[in-house]
Amino acid sequence: KSDFTLLLREPVVDEMDLTEIRSLIEEPTYVDIRTEEEYASGHLAFSANIPLALLSIKKRLLAPEKPYILYCDTGRRSCAAAYLLGKQGYNVMALSGGIAGAGLEHRLVKGENYILRKGELVAGQ
Repeated sequence: KSDFTLLLREPVVDEMDLTEIRSLIEEPTYVDIRTEEEYASGHLAFSANIPLALLSIKKRLLAPEKPYILYCDTGRRSCAAAYLLGKQGYNVMALSGGIAGAGLEHRLVKGENYILRKGELVAGQ
């Protein structure tokens, strides 16, 4: 209950724009926090999908030490996910403004599905 109350108060999380992401030393893995249906309709290339609603049970697919960029449409869900995972020691950041805020709508792909295994991207079926 206390975590939910904190989420309602606009949690402070690490957000990065595309310029900042490109300057990172280690290439982050992108994780789409939207629903499976939203992911299937178009997502960033080379990104896996872990819907926010399933985050608590699927976080085991992430490696805590690896950097991850979480994203959604507007940044709200990815900020919530980054906050929750960050509190648990994961190296996560949210894409500032989400897909819309970063102007990435034209870069969404379909059919290139990836999953996470031991924190690494693996081509899905």
